[in-house]
Amino acid sequence: MHSQLVAGQWYDPVIPLLGHERQLIIPDRIGYGVSDPAERPLSFEEYAESTVDALDAIGVAQCDAVGIHSGGIEVIELATAHAERIRSAVLITVAVFTDEEATFFRENYCNPPPEPTDDGAHLKFYWDWWMGIRPESVGLDTIQRWMLDHMRASPNFHWTFSAAFDYPTADRIGSVTQPLLVMAPHDDLWAQMERALPLLPEHAQLIDQPHIENAMAVFTTHTDEVVKDIRAFLQAR
Repeated sequence: MHSQLVAGQWYDPVIPLLGHERQLIIPDRIGYGVSDPAERPLSFEEYAESTVDALDAIGVAQCDAVGIHSGGIEVIELATAHAERIRSAVLITVAVFTDEEATFFRENYCNPPPEPTDDGAHLKFYWDWWMGIRPESVGLDTIQRWMLDHMRASPNFHWTFSAAFDYPTADRIGSVTQPLLVMAPHDDLWAQMERALPLLPEHAQLIDQPHIENAMAVFTTHTDEVVKDIRAFLQAR
């Protein structure tokens, strides 16, 4: 399993439900969570290579991979560039951006955070970020935990966004040959998700989720539903 920005804790609600029936490996991407900081911006090819290194280090030859948002990009890279390591893949949102959209998102998401100030006013930047996208059902204690991971990744948390906009998702998604489950929440990337759907390989299984408005929080807001779908997909393999 893989994620972005708030590291592996997005998957915390899944652990009690799936951990008793299969081994769960939830790595913190380089530069996030408790992983080492990145010394420079990395590509998703490099992020995927670091995940393969982690699998090698713990003796895992093959696994099923789950990714949310930019985590899904890494799963696509793992499934295509390291196909022998991935048994099946689950993507929660697949976004294909136009050049104009990529430019807009770069201008709005790929900027460094404000510099620290004596009165701590800069901390409101992080709180407002998460409150701006918070589903009502997500408690403030959870928002605070996510915010702390966001801060831990500063000042370079935006590097993963730049890497996501650089990745050729449209060219690579159709090359996934493993069993593939794609979940389609109708969140703020729905327009980009709709653009990706015709590019999926024919064997992909799609679950449309118009009632889910925030893919990033899906394991917190729709835990049982999403785990049920992932479990059924994996057990069918």
